[in-house]
Amino acid sequence: MNKQQYAKAAKLDKAIEAKKAELRLFQNGKITALSVRLFNEEKTIYEDRQYTTNLPCAKLKGAMLEQLTTQLQSLEYQYEQLFTE
Repeated sequence: MNKQQYAKAAKLDKAIEAKKAELRLFQNGKITALSVRLFNEEKTIYEDRQYTTNLPCAKLKGAMLEQLTTQLQSLEYQYEQLFTE
């Protein structure tokens, strides 16, 4: 393993730990509002708004957890591939 590969492995390791921490925080969290960025017609000016909705928050949280888990698995796969090449 050369320096470049070692640096990439260290960077991926940090990213994996950060993603695990984000996943743990999100698992313990609760969705309270939906944030939306609204643009004008020319898409030059925007405004961020938060909406409280009657959407099923459990489904939104499930989708977000699935996305975070997929991202974590992707990072772990990339890390493993460094050592199999």
